[in-house]
Amino acid sequence: MTEKENTADKICFVISPIGDTGTPTRSHADKVLKHLISKCVPAGFKTIRADKISDPGIITNQIISLIESADIVVADLTDSNPNVFYELAIRHALRKPTVQIINAGGKIPFDIAAVRTVVYDLTDPDALEMAQEQLAEALIYASGPSYKPESPFTVAIPAPSSARHTQKDQQSQILDELQKLAIRIQNIEIQTARKLPTTYNALSPDARFMTRAPKDRTQAELNDFVHNILYRPKLDED
Repeated sequence: MTEKENTADKICFVISPIGDTGTPTRSHADKVLKHLISKCVPAGFKTIRADKISDPGIITNQIISLIESADIVVADLTDSNPNVFYELAIRHALRKPTVQIINAGGKIPFDIAAVRTVVYDLTDPDALEMAQEQLAEALIYASGPSYKPESPFTVAIPAPSSARHTQKDQQSQILDELQKLAIRIQNIEIQTARKLPTTYNALSPDARFMTRAPKDRTQAELNDFVHNILYRPKLDED
């Protein structure tokens, strides 16, 4: 691993047929990785393929983890490898950036034929150079912040994030309205408190006595209140 790879903070995970060491499949996969993918990955990315994982552990778990966590995935559809399509389907379901490539003459399955795929030919220098340009452009675009992954999965099943955002917006609106209501109530309480002395002073002595709490009433006020009740002038009876 180079110093550049050690300092990279993003991952480009390669899904491809690998095969056993010494087989034509492994030889082809190594050449694609060396002469195509590695030359096109944007700066700051570390390229990882399943057989290059050096960490101990269960390889299938590590592959699934990388499919989920990688910033971008390059999927080589050459030879219609079942493992590749299985892993590609997981990536599609996760709605994360993926770029498809395939060897010249390869057949793209109907379900993903509509997805843009970079065609390469390792035996033709001009075709390989064109594939490098197309893949580099696709990787830069797919790794950008504004890129929205497209696949048969995203087309058939709309992202649930919009519903979550709508619910979050509604909750924010409710909180805003509650905050406004709380401010209004507080203003009313302040205005009422300011008006209270005037209203209180306008009351008769007996009414003021009744509105006060018992602990705030003096003995003299109680005597005056009783006296007023007992000796209140009676209305003329006709």
